[in-house]
Amino acid sequence: EAIEILENAKSPVPLLILDWNMPGLDGYGTAEAIRKSSKIKTQPRIILSTAYTSSIIHENNPGKKYIDLLLFKPHTYSTLFDAIMDVFGKEVPKIHEAGIKAYWDQASREAYRGARLLLVEDNEMNQEIEKELLESMGLEVEIAGNGLQAVETLKKNNPDDYSLVFMDLQMPVMDGYTATREIRKLPRTKNLPIVAMTADVMPEIRKNCLDAGMWHIIHKPIDLQEIADTILKYARKPAKPKQGQQKPVAKTDVKVQFPLEKIEGLNVAEGLKRVNNNRTLYLRILQKMVLNTARFKETMMQLFEEQKFDVIRKKLHSLKGVTGNIGAMVLYEKIKQTEALFKEEISTNAKEQLLALAQEVEIFRKSVLQVIGETPGSVEKPENTNLTDLLPALGEMKNHFENDEAEGVEIFNSIYQQINHLPETSGLKTAVDTYDFDKAAEITETIIQKIQSKTR
Repeated sequence: EAIEILENAKSPVPLLILDWNMPGLDGYGTAEAIRKSSKIKTQPRIILSTAYTSSIIHENNPGKKYIDLLLFKPHTYSTLFDAIMDVFGKEVPKIHEAGIKAYWDQASREAYRGARLLLVEDNEMNQEIEKELLESMGLEVEIAGNGLQAVETLKKNNPDDYSLVFMDLQMPVMDGYTATREIRKLPRTKNLPIVAMTADVMPEIRKNCLDAGMWHIIHKPIDLQEIADTILKYARKPAKPKQGQQKPVAKTDVKVQFPLEKIEGLNVAEGLKRVNNNRTLYLRILQKMVLNTARFKETMMQLFEEQKFDVIRKKLHSLKGVTGNIGAMVLYEKIKQTEALFKEEISTNAKEQLLALAQEVEIFRKSVLQVIGETPGSVEKPENTNLTDLLPALGEMKNHFENDEAEGVEIFNSIYQQINHLPETSGLKTAVDTYDFDKAAEITETIIQKIQSKTR
């Protein structure tokens, strides 16, 4: 179809972006046919887009001579722009790979320093990445773990104090669409910029966001240039910008000098770009991803047997965002394909594909662990934790679980490292991961009684 369009075009088509993995004629084959077609008088620049980052696959392909540039997925605002500029021979200011990039000029940074943002995001790793990167730009970030928390935050505080709200769409308790509608009902929110953050790029998503009252939409995995441009275009400047230096991005630490490039299926350069070359943060996210997927197969199979397909979809959506952020492109694409099987009617081969994905996740985990080890040096471990000090938090967590409130998950995440050595914690984590709050409350009560019995 692409070849036919080019051959019949009345005016030259300057650029063609081809996917590699297509039915019938793949990207390389299409590029070759275009180059050899005598009907195409003016040849376009050709960018080949692919999620397969293995250099061997592409270097050994004879069709590589027919393309101008290879672009790895997932695309971002800046990588796509740089690729287009590159194939047309335009100069783009390049930053050394190991350096920190400034995404806006000094005047803009001064104008927005101290601007208060509300980040509405349920995924803990995404929270960590986005908060740290936004703070490195001189911004103040407040986090709401779901839509309901965002609504309550803006009820308690003056909406005029916030420059902008970044709103995730798929969240437990209350999604981003509902939260935005509820926020717009509050006083003093008419001019509050709300920007959607989503990994879903379907056209109807943009329409749904605008209909709900959002002003703009940016795509995950996050791209700092797109975030900076969005803030400049939509965010309200603080009445009195704060003085002083922005929070520095953590520099590479000797403890995190692992040969990350040896991890199979990981595009380290792309992942580091997404965290502004902050290797310490990047390693921390890798570690958490490995930790949080240790029981991926068991969790997914239990959810499937219990027919909690919506929970499966949400977990896959969340993991897709994480893998995109770290540059695990092949795994990202496989999660994306599997997630699609759980969106409406459940596909007949959904369980088979879920099992296949679980195997791919485990292969990736092992590849990461071979490089960074089970307990990398920078992972924080609690020292001499006094479990009795955790009783108030455990009691509050149990109450939230008994009331089916997601705030219990947040408390669990905050104390997980301190109770990870307890034999009950594994079962508690499974219950939390599968949203079995009744079981989570029961296990929490067991932990509380066990701690109390030792203090008597």
